[in-house]
Amino acid sequence: MRHKRVPAGRPTFPSQEGFTLVEVLVAVAIVAVGFTALLSLYAGSGRLQMRQQDQFIALKLAQERLEALRYLAEKKGLTALDQADFPDDQPTGTADFIRSTQIDSVNSRLREVTVRVTYASGAIELRTRILGWNK
Repeated sequence: MRHKRVPAGRPTFPSQEGFTLVEVLVAVAIVAVGFTALLSLYAGSGRLQMRQQDQFIALKLAQERLEALRYLAEKKGLTALDQADFPDDQPTGTADFIRSTQIDSVNSRLREVTVRVTYASGAIELRTRILGWNK
């Protein structure tokens, strides 16, 4: 293989083409920014998943209370529903959730029930009406 001589007298080889240090540093910086964005996205999706899990648990706790009230009204009548005492509670295994219940009489045969579950990042409120029959 013949070597070409540059004016300074140093030989150059065709296989000596490559990246300069500045190009390598720019490429590393671009890759670092990309990884940082991906990690930020991953962390954000984890927070969103936790918030959705809390909403799901709160919804289930509210539905559970509403079903218990419907059952009570169906089996024992609206009078039992009016006399029932449902203090604010913290259901077992749900340290960050507080459930409260409010029962309002619309008329002699109709009650409006509101169940509210509060948790660290928000609250869910379910409202329904329960119609009483001959009990």
